[in-house]
Amino acid sequence: MGFTIDWGTLVVSIPVVATATVGAVKYLVKAYSKEHFDKRMEAFKAELQKEADKRKLEMEKEHTEYLKKLDSKMKVSADYIEKRYEKIQEIRTLLQEKYLTVKSVSPADPVLTSYIEQDIINCLEINRMYFTNEFIDLIQNLIRQIAEAKEHKYATYAIRDSTRLTDARKLEIHEQSSKSLKKLEELYHSIEQHLRDDYLQAI
Repeated sequence: MGFTIDWGTLVVSIPVVATATVGAVKYLVKAYSKEHFDKRMEAFKAELQKEADKRKLEMEKEHTEYLKKLDSKMKVSADYIEKRYEKIQEIRTLLQEKYLTVKSVSPADPVLTSYIEQDIINCLEINRMYFTNEFIDLIQNLIRQIAEAKEHKYATYAIRDSTRLTDARKLEIHEQSSKSLKKLEELYHSIEQHLRDDYLQAI
């Protein structure tokens, strides 16, 4: 019995088989691609989560360090404020003492020929870091005015028995002393006002 090929059937079957084969290949490729994509996506998610956890730990560590530094700064700031207040009180006492000395002593008092402002200068130099520039300028102006007021006030004593000066000149020297003391008083009260303003701004 001979083998007979049904070419009609074969012709019809080949496209069907080819289509089925291509479909199967596409399915396999698609299934593989999806599986490969899913694996890569899972790996990416895992890596992303790992990076997020790492960053979270870093941020927590940075936050902890920041709080430690902030606590330290607040302590330093509190200590500085307390020390600043102490130093302001210290130099304020000196300013008041020297101001009242020059204002109240007799023109004949030897203190007017001494360098009483040196105590203020020394205090200022070692405590500059606690004072504002404006406050330092006021202190330096007062130091200069103390020196000037001392000189003019003592001059009124030095000329008391002078016969070489006219009465008009003696009167002029007395007026200079009065003006110098008046300016000293104004500067002193300016410093007091500055300190009051500084205190009110701090509270």
